[in-house]
Amino acid sequence: IETRKRSKEADCARPVHRPRVGEMKMDAPLLVRTPRQYPHESPLGYVLRLTAVNGYHSPRRILDLAGFNRTDAFTVQLDREKLARVLGANGKLVSVYQRADENDPARVALGGHSLMSSDLALHAPRICPACVGEFGYIPVWMDLAIFDACPVHRCRLLTRCPMCKNKLMWTRPGLLTCRCGAQLENGATSPISDVHAAFLWHVLNKFTGATQTDAFGMPVAQLKAMSLGGLLRMSTHLSYIVPKHQR
Repeated sequence: IETRKRSKEADCARPVHRPRVGEMKMDAPLLVRTPRQYPHESPLGYVLRLTAVNGYHSPRRILDLAGFNRTDAFTVQLDREKLARVLGANGKLVSVYQRADENDPARVALGGHSLMSSDLALHAPRICPACVGEFGYIPVWMDLAIFDACPVHRCRLLTRCPMCKNKLMWTRPGLLTCRCGAQLENGATSPISDVHAAFLWHVLNKFTGATQTDAFGMPVAQLKAMSLGGLLRMSTHLSYIVPKHQR
């Protein structure tokens, strides 16, 4: 009896290992509402839509539940496996930004194209309120840095809230709701020229694989022969030639 008592006392004195949060093997809780991602929906835009339908004030809540850290949550490092943890069956269908080349972390695969991470503007979200209102989601082409305007509605993309005047951020409660609570569909956007819209149509059709119909003096054959990545980089270099106020 004395031996058992001493053994029990020794066990009580022995330090107990308590796993840290990162060591705990726990399944992430599933979201209550997990609508499927649309075929041409922005990955981060999808997370924002999930935020709205689940009643959260910011996508950070979903990304925290999925196990993302604050450095990779709103970048091209948005991991599909982590996001799938909170989506259940629909997690298998999620399309995100993927590494195009294991030897080159700067290359990103998106929509079947190999791009540079600099071709995307995830740090500066922008929307066409008319597109989002009509489609019910943020089209993935709005993630491309080259799109400063919408060729569909021939208007500049909205980059700031019309109420608080702050830049749009991913950490807002809804597709068309600013962090300040203002409704973004009320944001005024300026029109663009026919040539501007025609060029962006070329880029959009290159991204989606659609056929260009209106030329507007564009070298269609030459543009068609280029890859999307090549077209984006050529456009970036040419933009340095034109004064900013004339773009």
